[in-house]
Amino acid sequence: KKKYTCSECPRSFVQKSNLLIHIKQHSGVKDHICEVCGAGFYTQKSLVRHNLIHKGERPFQCNLCSKKFIARCDLNRHLRIHAGYK
Repeated sequence: KKKYTCSECPRSFVQKSNLLIHIKQHSGVKDHICEVCGAGFYTQKSLVRHNLIHKGERPFQCNLCSKKFIARCDLNRHLRIHAGYK
C-alpha cells in the first residue's frame, strides 16, 4: 500500500524517500550537480549514472547486436526493438 502521498499532486509512494525525491521535482531543486558540465539532478544515483557519459563507460551490452548502454533500463528499452516493439 502506498502510504506517502504528495501534497502537490495525486501521486503516492510506498517509501518516504521516493516521495522526497518526487517533491524536489515540483520545486525544481536539483542539488546534485555535475562538476564537468554543470547539469543538475534530483538524486545522487542519477548524477552517478550521468557521470558515466563523461567517462565513456557503457557497461550494459546487447547480446544481439553488441550495442552498449550506460544503464540497464536503456538496454532493456533497446531490446524491445529486437523483439519488435517500439
